[in-house]
Amino acid sequence: MFSVANINARCAISGQRLKKIWLCRVLAEVVYTFVKNLIEMNIEKLYENPKLVDIEETILSLEEHPCKNNDNEIERLFLERKKFLDAAFPFNNETSKLLRTFNESLRNALVETYEKTKEYYDKVLRWNDDKTFRVESKLTLGEYPALHPIQTERSHDIWNILSYGGYDNYYDLVGINDLFMDKDCPENINTLDYFLYLGRAGERVDNWNEHLPTDWSKDMNLLYGFHNLYDHTWFSLYDFIFVREFEQNYEIYIDR
Repeated sequence: MFSVANINARCAISGQRLKKIWLCRVLAEVVYTFVKNLIEMNIEKLYENPKLVDIEETILSLEEHPCKNNDNEIERLFLERKKFLDAAFPFNNETSKLLRTFNESLRNALVETYEKTKEYYDKVLRWNDDKTFRVESKLTLGEYPALHPIQTERSHDIWNILSYGGYDNYYDLVGINDLFMDKDCPENINTLDYFLYLGRAGERVDNWNEHLPTDWSKDMNLLYGFHNLYDHTWFSLYDFIFVREFEQNYEIYIDR
């Protein structure tokens, strides 16, 4: 049997525990905000680095005065920009969280892209059973990420050229991931798992973390789409790690 004194003592202890939990949460929030602000400050300093500013302003200047001879120079500058930003990327706990969140957002968008492509394919198959057709889809990064700490006119302009300028042939063709479903080749309609983790010679790769620090990324289960962006396009990690929304593109071709 509990006495009033015991009950009051237990309540006092519970109150102390709740106060400690509350203080821990407040402290964690303060630390998170401090780290977040510190990262944003570092990014701001990085994006105002004279070397990066010169690269980006030269790209914008060349883009404003279209010339066939400028294309190769713009491509070279974008590659130099990517190398500069990726070399400065800090592999720490905070950026690990950002990349994990990006990867999960990408997974959700890719699953939706796959399911819609299959849905369109099945519908057209019912309507055009006697005709050859194919459904093509492509996922892209879309608009400049609203979460990105850098929201300058220059950063938006560079993003638009990267996304829509036509200089990155691989990204223009494939985007993050592309998908084809062809009535004449039903055996080539891959599973969702294959679409997410496309492997070499048909072997599944559970984590596309090549060229990243192994210990930092060993359990991230990074998707094939991440590999495409990081290893085959001119987008740097700093560019796309803040992306949470994507663009889906679908096209249906029917032989008449």
